[in-house]
Amino acid sequence: MKTKYFISVLLGSLIFFQNVSAQEWDKEYPELIESDFSIQTIGEMENGYVYANLGCQGQMSLLKIKKENGEIIWHQEHRITGYTHPNKIFTLADEKLLIIGGTDNGHLLLITDNLGNELKRNTWLPDNYTWGGLTDAVENGDSTYTALGFLKSEDGGYFCLVKFDQNLEILWEKAYLPKEGDVCGITIGKDDDDYVLFGGIHGQFAGYRGGLIKLDGEGNLVWQKTYPEHEIMGAESHLTVTKDGYLISGMSRHNYNSGPYCAGLIKIDKQGSVVWQNNDVLNSETSPAGMLGCWEKNNEYIGVIKGRLSKPYSSWEELHVVKMDASGNLIYQKKWEKLETGNAILTQDKFLLISGGRGIPWAIKIAVPENANIKNPLPPPTLAKNVDLKQNFPNPFNSATTIEYWIPKRTFVQIIIFDITGKIVKTFFCGFQEPGGYALIWNGKNDKGNFVASGAYIYQLSTDQATVRKKLILEK
Repeated sequence: MKTKYFISVLLGSLIFFQNVSAQEWDKEYPELIESDFSIQTIGEMENGYVYANLGCQGQMSLLKIKKENGEIIWHQEHRITGYTHPNKIFTLADEKLLIIGGTDNGHLLLITDNLGNELKRNTWLPDNYTWGGLTDAVENGDSTYTALGFLKSEDGGYFCLVKFDQNLEILWEKAYLPKEGDVCGITIGKDDDDYVLFGGIHGQFAGYRGGLIKLDGEGNLVWQKTYPEHEIMGAESHLTVTKDGYLISGMSRHNYNSGPYCAGLIKIDKQGSVVWQNNDVLNSETSPAGMLGCWEKNNEYIGVIKGRLSKPYSSWEELHVVKMDASGNLIYQKKWEKLETGNAILTQDKFLLISGGRGIPWAIKIAVPENANIKNPLPPPTLAKNVDLKQNFPNPFNSATTIEYWIPKRTFVQIIIFDITGKIVKTFFCGFQEPGGYALIWNGKNDKGNFVASGAYIYQLSTDQATVRKKLILEK
């Protein structure tokens, strides 16, 4: 009996700890609103996650949060130069952080301790260049790293590779000047001893049409392939190396240089040939979207998509988590209303950690159901025909609240907030706007930049068609 009791207790404990470690959460960070902190870069430590971004007045903000609930552990801000932008985060021994990015003086490599305090840095701009920065990086497996970046000079724009060690010593760096029809690297992956880069075809309008480059371990060209017959854009793309090839996720179009931007996904084999492509994962012909990233899991693919409700538009307003089968066909979809989705990673425990924000930073940790399957994906959203002013959220609010509205055609728009006596305290916008959905953040300040008193306020949308008012509550 004691043995059975012990086993049952042990099993119960394992189930409990499994549930705790596998917890999902949805978190906002209103305390960071004054830092203008929108989470665009994510790294994973052993005992937490780290967010980073270019914050208020060009400084770099770092934030560490708990894995189990997203609560803040510490927050640090750095000003290395007038402009300090982090783009990739790695974890070193003793929970130190390696941050790759750019400054207004060029490339940035930075090491911090486990509390975000600077230990060592290397900033430089190679001779004969006027501007540069590091945008992506991979770990080589031998305590070295290779970063992808860009350089500007009088004779054009280059992409570059920089290999360095954990002491931030540069082992080699190379610059590549793409000619007409060549590929310009934008995102990098590591495939055994080679580097794989995806980017736009040089000379193509606005980065449409993409291509793949393979370089050896010393940065020498092995081959490059271009995909002019496929509708995926070289810009704003994400590269994932899989067991049998490469996944490219990003934006595409139904028709080259026309139609809405769509969330696109392309599978490429190890020789650089296209296996399959899904030009429009969400099956929507009207709502602009872009896929932030895609990962292979159990012979299926998990993707994160940011979407907009309309076009023209002012902001990314939707977050979609999707699952595709082995041929890239949509089998699962779930949507959240989230402003300005910025980044996503697949965590060590196989959850998705997604972040973003405009005004109020946010992050969400979610699991995609293993057996989720839908035969009929959700239809595209129906576009509103009339002026629509939504209730602000949250309401009541303390530090910031979001106001969303819709206008069906180009019209004169005025957005104001006034108190119960009719006195205007805040004017957000006054002018003409194109049709679409918009969102504003109010932090409780008036037009002079001073915080207003607690109480009830009215926010009003006025157009050529109609005037709509709603009430909000500020609580301090």
